[in-house]
Amino acid sequence: MRLYGPLLFWLTLFPMLSRAQERDLGSLSIEDLINVKVTSVAKKEQTLLESPAAIFVITQEDIRRSGMTSVPELLRMVPGINVAQVDGNVWAISARGFNSQFANKLLVLIDGRSVYSPLFSGVYWEVQDLLLEDIDRIEVIRGPGAAVWGANAVNGVINILTKHAAETKGGLVTAGASTAEQRFVGFRYGGKSRQLGDFRLFSKYNQREGMAYPSGARSPDGLEVWRGGFRVDTPASARDTLTWQGDVYRGTLGQHVVLPAVDPLTYSTDETVDIAGGNLLARWTRTYSPRSDFSLQGYIDTTRRSELFAGQRITTFDLQFQQRYSLGPRQDVVWGLGYRRMEDRLRSSNIVTFNPENRGTNLFSGFVEDEILIVPQHFRLTVGSKFEHDDYTGAQAEPTIRISYSASTHHQAWASVSRAVRTPSRAEWDVRGNLASMLDPHGTPVLVGLLGSHLLGGEKLWAYEAGYRWQFSSRLSLDVATFLNHYKDLNIIFVGQPAVELSPPPPHVFVPALSATRGQATAGGTEAALTFRPANFWQLATSYSWLEVKKSPPLTSYGSADEFSPIDDPRHQFNLRSTVYLPQNFSVDANTYYVSRLQQQQTPPYVRFDIRLAWNPTERVQFSVGGQNLLEDRHSEFRSLYVATPTEARRSAYFRVTWAF
Repeated sequence: MRLYGPLLFWLTLFPMLSRAQERDLGSLSIEDLINVKVTSVAKKEQTLLESPAAIFVITQEDIRRSGMTSVPELLRMVPGINVAQVDGNVWAISARGFNSQFANKLLVLIDGRSVYSPLFSGVYWEVQDLLLEDIDRIEVIRGPGAAVWGANAVNGVINILTKHAAETKGGLVTAGASTAEQRFVGFRYGGKSRQLGDFRLFSKYNQREGMAYPSGARSPDGLEVWRGGFRVDTPASARDTLTWQGDVYRGTLGQHVVLPAVDPLTYSTDETVDIAGGNLLARWTRTYSPRSDFSLQGYIDTTRRSELFAGQRITTFDLQFQQRYSLGPRQDVVWGLGYRRMEDRLRSSNIVTFNPENRGTNLFSGFVEDEILIVPQHFRLTVGSKFEHDDYTGAQAEPTIRISYSASTHHQAWASVSRAVRTPSRAEWDVRGNLASMLDPHGTPVLVGLLGSHLLGGEKLWAYEAGYRWQFSSRLSLDVATFLNHYKDLNIIFVGQPAVELSPPPPHVFVPALSATRGQATAGGTEAALTFRPANFWQLATSYSWLEVKKSPPLTSYGSADEFSPIDDPRHQFNLRSTVYLPQNFSVDANTYYVSRLQQQQTPPYVRFDIRLAWNPTERVQFSVGGQNLLEDRHSEFRSLYVATPTEARRSAYFRVTWAF
C-alpha cells in the first residue's frame, strides 16, 4: 500500500507546529487518561491503572475528535478489535479473532443493557445509533469478561456508558453531511425539574447512501433511521438515586441479496428492510459508603425486523441485583443475581425456516467476586465466578483468577486465567436455511442447506493473559497485553450425507450442512498502545496488534468444517492518531489505520487515512471539515456470505456544525 498520503500530511504539519500555541490539551493529559475511572472489569469503579485486564477507554474527547458518526467506526481506534465494514449498513466486529458478519463472541452493552441478539448470537450494529455527544465513554475489554458479565462475553466486552443527565443541561444541535451522501442531524435538551431531578431528551436522524461496487456503481445498501429517547436521574435521598432511560427507533435499510433456491437456482433482488425497536430501563442505586452500595436494575427491550427471507420480533426482559461490601480493610466483595426472559416470534420462508417459529427461553445467573489486598498498594488478588443456567446448555460456571502487582503508582503488571462459555443461538438450534444451489452433471438441482441441532452445547474457552502498564512520565505511557486462548467444542459446520427431496418442487438432491460442537482452536497475540505528548499542544496515540488463530476442525468424507465459514481475521493491525491545537482556536486531528490481508477472503490489506480540521469561534459553536479514506477511491474491508459482489468503502469529505445553547 502507498503511504505517501500520511507522510505528506506530517511533512506539512511540522511547520504549523512551530507556530502553534503553547496551549494545554486539558482532558487529553496522560495522567488523566491513565487514571480514568472504569467499571466494566469488576462491576465497580476502578482506575484504568488498577484494572487487571486488557481494557481500553474511548473518551468523549476521543469521540469528538475522531470525526466518526457511528459507534462501529469509533471502535477502529481500539487495539485488538477488528472493525470491518461489510456494506453500507452491516459491520463485522470482533475482538481477538473469529470475526465474521455474524461474529458471536463479543458481548456489547449500553448502560448495562445487552444488545447481543439471541437469534444469531451477534449484534445488529446498524441500530446501535446513539447521539454520540451523549456518550460519556466506551469501555472495551479484550479477553473474557464472563466471570461478571456471563455467557457470550468470550473474546471481549464493549460497554457503552452514557452521561448522567446533570452533565447535559441546556440545548445542543449538531448536523452534517458528506460527499458519501450521508446526512445527519441531532438534537438534545436537558434541564432540571423539581419533581423529576435532572433530565434530557434527544432525537437523531441519520441517512446514509450505499457503498460502491468495484465498478464504481452505487450499491443499494443505504440506511435511514430516526431515533428518540430520554434519561432522568432523580436523587430520591442523600443515599438513593433513581435512573430512568429509554429510546425508540424506526427506519429502513437496503440490501442486495442473492438467495439460493431450487427453481430458479438463485433469486437476486434489491430489498428494503423495515427495522424498529425500543427499550425502557430503570435502575435504583443506594450508596452506603465509598466501599458499600447496591443496585437493582430492570429493562425491557424489543426489536422488529422484516426481511424477504425471514421476519423477527424479539422481546427481552432482564432483572439484575448487585451488592458491594467490604470484609475488613483488605477485602472488597461484589456479588449479584439475575434473571432474563427472551421471547421471539419468527416468520419463515422458502429460504429460511424455523421450527418452532415461536420460542421463549430463560436465563438464571449469579456471580461473586472477591478482591483481596495481599500487600496494600502493591499486590492484589481477584477471584470470582459467574454461575448460569439456560435452556440451551444447562448449568455453567465461568471462573477467573487475576493477580496484579504495582511497584509504584506508575507501574502495574497483571496476569489472569479465565473460563468463558458461548451458548448456542436460536438459529443454531432451530433453523433450516439455504446456503447454495447448483446443478449436478445430470442436470438435477442440488440444494445445500444449513440444519440446526438441539445437540449443540456451549463453546468453551480457557484464556491465559498477562499485561503491563507503565506511565513513564506525564508525557508518555505504555500499555501492553498478551494472550493465549484455547477453544473447544466450537460449533462448526460440516457436509453430511446427500438425500433426495420432493418438496419444494422440482425433485432435487439435498446436501445437509450439519452443525456440531467438534471444533477446536488456539489463538494467541499481542496488543500494545502508546500515548505520547511531545508538547502541550500536541498528543500522539498509537497502537499495534498481532493475532494468530489456528483452527483444527474434523474432516468428513463430504467436505471440511470451514467450507461454509465466513470467519477471517487480519494478522496485523496498526493505527496512529494525532491531535494538535493551532492558533486562533483551530485544531487538527489526523488518523491512520492499517489492516493486513484477510487470507481466506483474499481481501487485500488497506491503509485508511482520515483528517479533520475544527474551528471554535466561541466556546459553544464548532465548525469542522474533514476527509475519510483519502488514500484510495474505494477499498474492500470484508466480504458478505450472502452477497455475490462485494461492496467497497468510498473516499469522502464532510462538513459538520455543533451548537450548544
